[in-house]
Amino acid sequence: MISGGQQVVSTMRAARFQAVARNRDVRVRFNFPAADQYQTEILDPVTGWGTLGQAQYLPQDISFGAGVPADLVFEPTGRPDLAEGCPCTVGVTNGDEVNDKTITVTISGQIQLQ
Repeated sequence: MISGGQQVVSTMRAARFQAVARNRDVRVRFNFPAADQYQTEILDPVTGWGTLGQAQYLPQDISFGAGVPADLVFEPTGRPDLAEGCPCTVGVTNGDEVNDKTITVTISGQIQLQ
């Protein structure tokens, strides 16, 4: 269970780093292109959103919890886009509340796994 949460956190931190390094908005799309998958995309001012990495899959029997945002957008400052509903939380679950993990993204862009 922890590995699924750590995997998502790693992708989110990489997206934040890429937003700062490339001076562009970078987003993580959840449940995209299918349920329990997520993908990183970068915003090109001319062509729009483009794929930055391959789709990632949560480990078997792990899923995103209720209320997961559709997108988490990091601005070039490393902060989440407040218009996109951040700060936010992303739940990762295996159906057992005792082992559920919550990923929190603060208004400053810090990402924590609890």
